Amino acid sequence: MRRPAVAVAWAAHLSMGQQQPSPVVVFKKARTGSTWLADMLEKDDRVAFFRHEAQGCFSDDADRTRKAFEVMVRRPTCSTQMCPNGQKDAWLTAPTTTDCFDDKLVGFDVNPSHTPFLSWERDWPQLLKAPVKTVVYMRTNLIKHAISSIHADVLVEACDTHKVLSQKAKDCVESNTEVLSKKISVDALSLSKSARKLGKYWYDLLRNTTTASGGKVFVLYYEALQRDASTELGRLFDYVGVSGSSVPESSSVKITPDDLRETLADFEHVRKDLSNLDPALLPQLEDTSFKVFRTLRLPENKTQSIERYEVQLKKANFIVITTQRSGSGWLLNELQKPSCIECGRELFDRSGFLWSSDTMKAAVDGFLRMTPGGQNAFDIEVGDKFNFVAKKWRAQRSDKSRSYGFKWMLNQPSSDLFYEAFEDWLLPLLKERRGKLVFLVRQHLLRLMVSKEANQIDSERFEQHVAHAFSQNDAQQHAAPVELPVGHKLLRHLDLELSKIAHMEKLAKLASDAGVRVRTVSYEDLDADHAQFGGLRSWLVDGDACAASFSERPDTIFKIHGDAHWQKYISNWNEVSKSLVGTRYAVYLDEAYVPRGGDAWEKLRDAPAPKRVKKVHDTYQPHTHAEKPARLYPRDVPGCVTAGKDHHCRMKTYGNRTVPLFTSSPTSSPVVAPVVAPRHQTSWLGGWLRWLGW
Repeated sequence: MRRPAVAVAWAAHLSMGQQQPSPVVVFKKARTGSTWLADMLEKDDRVAFFRHEAQGCFSDDADRTRKAFEVMVRRPTCSTQMCPNGQKDAWLTAPTTTDCFDDKLVGFDVNPSHTPFLSWERDWPQLLKAPVKTVVYMRTNLIKHAISSIHADVLVEACDTHKVLSQKAKDCVESNTEVLSKKISVDALSLSKSARKLGKYWYDLLRNTTTASGGKVFVLYYEALQRDASTELGRLFDYVGVSGSSVPESSSVKITPDDLRETLADFEHVRKDLSNLDPALLPQLEDTSFKVFRTLRLPENKTQSIERYEVQLKKANFIVITTQRSGSGWLLNELQKPSCIECGRELFDRSGFLWSSDTMKAAVDGFLRMTPGGQNAFDIEVGDKFNFVAKKWRAQRSDKSRSYGFKWMLNQPSSDLFYEAFEDWLLPLLKERRGKLVFLVRQHLLRLMVSKEANQIDSERFEQHVAHAFSQNDAQQHAAPVELPVGHKLLRHLDLELSKIAHMEKLAKLASDAGVRVRTVSYEDLDADHAQFGGLRSWLVDGDACAASFSERPDTIFKIHGDAHWQKYISNWNEVSKSLVGTRYAVYLDEAYVPRGGDAWEKLRDAPAPKRVKKVHDTYQPHTHAEKPARLYPRDVPGCVTAGKDHHCRMKTYGNRTVPLFTSSPTSSPVVAPVVAPRHQTSWLGGWLRWLGW
C-alpha cells in the first residue's frame, strides 16, 4: 500500500529519532489582529515559515490554492521559497526537504471566508489530517471586534489600507492623526446585532474546524495576546511541540484604543441603551483589561461555550528557586489561591531525603510528570515528602487539569551540588518535561539580614521554633530588634547576599537560553503590587481563566518586620549606618528606599565598591596539639582572614604574613614565631631558702 505524502515528508526526522513539531493551520477573521500575530511569528527564531493570509498565494484559483495549502503543511520544502510574491507556482513541484524545519514551527493562516471553493466536508478534512494541528485565532470581545471593523473603514478611507505595518502606512497614520482619533457614533441596537452576528461566525467556525480535523482544536486568544504575548504564544508553541522561549516583537500599529470611551462619541448613551437592549454584552463594552469572554453571544439571545470545542492541554509543573527568608512561603500561599495551582513547599528536606544525584533527578522527574489521578510513580526510592505528594495527587480527579510546584532552596543539599545539578540534568529535564522555573529574589539586603538574624535568634529562644508568623500576635512576639555585625563583617555579609542574587540571574539566563520557560520576580515588587500575582498565576497555567477564579481568603502568613520604619528592628542602627557610609550600600540610609524593578539590584551590584583597609593584628596564640581548640568563628578571632563555606576561620595573620590557624607547634609555622620568655618551674623549698638569703 502506498504511504501517504505526510509520512514521506517527515520520514527523515523520525528515522533519526527526532520529534518534528506539527505544522499548523490557523483559521481567523478580519480585524482580529492577525497581521500583528503573523508579524510576531515571522520575527520569532522558533518559526521556520509562516504565511499570512495564505489564500493570497493564488487568488481565486481553487486548484492551485488547494495544492499550495497541501504543500505548505503536508509536503513543506526548504529547497525553495514557498508561496513567493507574484503567484509563481514552480515551488509546488519542488523536492521536499525538511532540514531547515528542525524544532521549528511551519504553517499558515487563512480566512475561510475568502476560500469558499474549499469544502468543509471534502477538502479541509484532507488538509487537516494528522500531524497537522488546527488552530482557531479568536477575538472574544464581540463588541470591540464590531467597533474595530467600523474604525477600519475610517483607516481605509484615509490611507487606502486596513493594516498599519509598512512604513508608508505608518507615515499615513501619523499625518492623519486628527482624522483617525475622531470619535465615531454608533447606536446600541446595531452594535448588538453586529456583535451577535460575529458570535455566530465564531460558533460556525468552531463547529466546522472540529468536524474537519476530527477532534477539538487549539484556541488562540487575541485578548490574551494583548495581555501577555509571550505567555499566549508559549501555549501555541507547546501545543505544536516547539521548545524554547523568546520576547515577541512586532512593528504593527494598533489604531483602536483599548478603552471605548476614547473611541465612541456617545459612550454613556450607548452604554445606557445597551444595558436595556442587551445587558449580556455590557461587560464587553466596558472592558479595559483584555478579558477573555469564553461564552459566545449568538443571535436570538442564545449562547455557546468555547470550551466545548477547545482542546485542554496538560498544565506544566513548576519549581520555585530561591534562598532563605525571601518571602517564598508567602509567594506559594498566594500562587495556590486558585484551585488549578497547588504548591508543595520544600520537598527536599535534609532529614527525610537520601541525597544523591540519582535520587534528586528521579524525584524531580517524577514530580514534573505528575498529573491529577495519574500513576505518579518514581523510578527509584525518593524522600517521604515526594511520596506523600504523589499519593495525594494520585487520588485527585483526572478531569481537572492542575499545575503543581514546589520550592527548592539554592543550598539544598549545598550550593555547589545545586549548581552542578542545574546544568548537568535539571535543565535538560525541564526542557523535556516542559516544566517552568520561577526565581524569587529579595532585593533589600539589609532587611533580609534582619530577617535571617531574627530567625536564628528565635530558633534559640523558643523550644518549638516556627519560621513564619501565622497571626498578628505571633508577628509581634518575634519582632524584637536584633543586633547586626558592623564594619567589614557587615559589608561582607551584604556582598554575599548580593552575589546570591547575581548567581540566580545567571541561572535564569542559562535556563532561558536553554529553552526553559522562566520568570524572575522580586519580593519587593510583589509586595508593592499584588496584581503581579495574577500575571504570574496566569503564566503558570498558560493563560487559563482558572487563574483568576477564586475568592480572596484572609492572610495566613503575617510579616514579622512589616513596619515601614524598618531601622527600628536594628538595635545597633547607629553603628550599622556608619558602616554603610561611603559604600555601595549607602542607599539603605534612606528610610524610604525600597529597591524595585528588574535593574534595581543590578545598579547596586555594579556600583563601585571602595577598597577596604585591612587591619593586621598579631594574634598569635601558641598551643600544643593537645591544646588544639575546636572551631573558632571569625567574630571570635580578630585576625581571621579567610572564612570557609561553613564560616569557620581558616587562616590567621602574623605581621604581614598569613599561616594556617591550626599548627601543631610554633616551630612548624612557615614564619618565625614571636619569642616567648621561658617559664622556670620552682618548688616551695627553693622559694623558702631564697627568702632566707641562702
